[in-house]
Amino acid sequence: MVYTAENWPITAALLQFPGTDAQGNHVNDADAAVWAEVFTEVKDTGFTDADPYSNYLHMKNYIRDEDVARDTYVAMPAPMESGLINYREAFKVALSVGFQGILCTEHYGGDGLSVTARNQDYLRRQVLPKTDRYALGKSQVAQGRPSAPRN
Repeated sequence: MVYTAENWPITAALLQFPGTDAQGNHVNDADAAVWAEVFTEVKDTGFTDADPYSNYLHMKNYIRDEDVARDTYVAMPAPMESGLINYREAFKVALSVGFQGILCTEHYGGDGLSVTARNQDYLRRQVLPKTDRYALGKSQVAQGRPSAPRN
């Protein structure tokens, strides 16, 4: 399948959720109901995909300020459309090498999930191909995993 801006799978990095609960228990050991609540929040924000395999592009952006004379550099997270990385150009390169994996957007600080949803909107409006008539390069990796043989 060749993806377009309308159907490209984009998911949210869940870094804004704490690694431990209020009792100090690691979230990996949490009851399924806890994860259901987290994924419901992600779904309610407008995300429809999860990353079932490792062929994905994890994206975030930063703004940077520097004072070379004082040897001072500061970087802070930024929405994808406002940061230093030009994702329009980066995505052209990804397509040229056959990328068709899931896109995972990340933002930390403030309301990370809302900014990530804004990043999803930016990708669909400004970055991803609008039709399936774009040139796709030859992939260097497996695009998804074939079903394992059943015994």
